[in-house]
Amino acid sequence: MAALPLAFNWPEFWQLLVSGLAFGGVYASLALALVLIYRTTHVLNFAQGEMAMFTTYIAWSLIENHGFSFWAAFFTTIVIAFFLGAATERVIIRPFEDKSPLTVILATIALRAARHAYVLETGNIAVSGTADDLKANDAIRSAYLGY
Repeated sequence: MAALPLAFNWPEFWQLLVSGLAFGGVYASLALALVLIYRTTHVLNFAQGEMAMFTTYIAWSLIENHGFSFWAAFFTTIVIAFFLGAATERVIIRPFEDKSPLTVILATIALRAARHAYVLETGNIAVSGTADDLKANDAIRSAYLGY
């Protein structure tokens, strides 16, 4: 049996290595955030990814629709995210504190669905249709869908 020739490309190797480390870093930071939230609040928060997406959407909206510079939008979004997080904890999580863990999990899933629906509705994001529909708004497509 003849050995297959291996085509090794150093630039592609380095690109894949850096991409893998970048994606691994993102996954590790998301996992760390989930563990940190769970250990401090004892709530398994399924809305955490949507909370991050929602604040990214706020920053994008401040830049695109309200004329903020990047840094002004960045710091404004940090303040808004703080108050949204505090309000979420007080209004949605705290009332279910003495309930069963399943109730709190369902509340966070409902929060995830509500924020997801808000961004889809106000962000003019096409979630069905052709590929041309998704290409219609490059800024939202790249920020929300990741490509």
